[in-house]
Amino acid sequence: HSRIAIVISISTLPLLAMLLIWMAILLVGARAELQQRQCLCTEVERCRAAAEQGIEHCAEKCKSHATKLGVNGPAARQCVLDQRPRIEKAVACVTEAFGTVCTQKAGPMITRRFPETIQLAAFREVTSMLNNAGLLSEATSLIAAAKGAAACAMKCGKEHPCYKILCSLALPSDNDIVATVKKCAIDAGFTTPVAKEICVCLVNAGLKQISTFCPRLIIE
Repeated sequence: HSRIAIVISISTLPLLAMLLIWMAILLVGARAELQQRQCLCTEVERCRAAAEQGIEHCAEKCKSHATKLGVNGPAARQCVLDQRPRIEKAVACVTEAFGTVCTQKAGPMITRRFPETIQLAAFREVTSMLNNAGLLSEATSLIAAAKGAAACAMKCGKEHPCYKILCSLALPSDNDIVATVKKCAIDAGFTTPVAKEICVCLVNAGLKQISTFCPRLIIE
């Protein structure tokens, strides 16, 4: 996909990746060893629910990064909720693509994963897509705000008890994670008309900085 909609870059891709990154935050932890036991599937299921609840909690806690851009929180949230069926379909696609990332019984040791590197890979992809579309210079303030919000969410997520669990998920490489999330988003129905619809919705919610992007959105 040589050109992906900016709304996928600055909105949909991070949204779909957020649950996965949250799972990584909660189940990886900030410890020095390079090898960790693979997380038990029972731990994953318990913390999956915590991650879903945590997104809401941390979105509220970190909303100042959006309000600084003039965004109306409830209105922007509704833009996301309107796309929930597609988001859920994309998340299911990602889950199926990754397969079993946990273990049913204790024993396997795997390479420790860092949620920060997954986040960095996502931002590299976003920056690349913006650059290829010729919109990078126009999106500088948005990228800065997104990085601030991501750092806030990362810090918030590390406050959760699940973060203390000493285990890791058997995930693919950071770049493969981002590529899979992007492909699943497109396969789930985030077409050019849908991208433009989300863009206009976000503009109406106060994100005026992307108003010039909307007519130029293309998904291929």
